[in-house]
Parts: sequence; C-alpha cells; structure tokens
Amino acid sequence: MLRDADPDDKAEVYRQLGLRLTYQTETQTVRAAVDLSAHRGVLVCVREATRPIAPPPMTLSATLRLARN
Repeated sequence: MLRDADPDDKAEVYRQLGLRLTYQTETQTVRAAVDLSAHRGVLVCVREATRPIAPPPMTLSATLRLARN
C-alpha cells in the first residue's frame, strides 16, 4: 500500500514515524534510522512519590544495500 503511495504522502508517514533515510552514493546503500523515543510511554515510580520517569532515547538503524533490477 505504501509502495504505491504519492511521494509526499510517503514522506509524511516517514516523518510521523521519525524515519530517516540517507542514500550513500559511494556504496549505493541506504542508511535507515528511526527514533522510537516518541512512541514509548512514560514510566512511573510507585514505591516512592509518584513521578514520571522519561525512558532513555532509543534509536534503531540499519544499512541496506540497494538491489539492481
């Protein structure tokens, strides 16, 4: 479904997900990284006074080699 979407719509979906794609011309690879921090809940301590604890930042990334058709 996303494969056939308008490029502007794809960009908006990627933006909302926090996905960054960076093309590396010298290696013909794409570096994909997503920041999951915005999609994680807030921890709350219940043993002492209740206070929100922000989880540490979490970023996943991978380098993908482009296939030749």
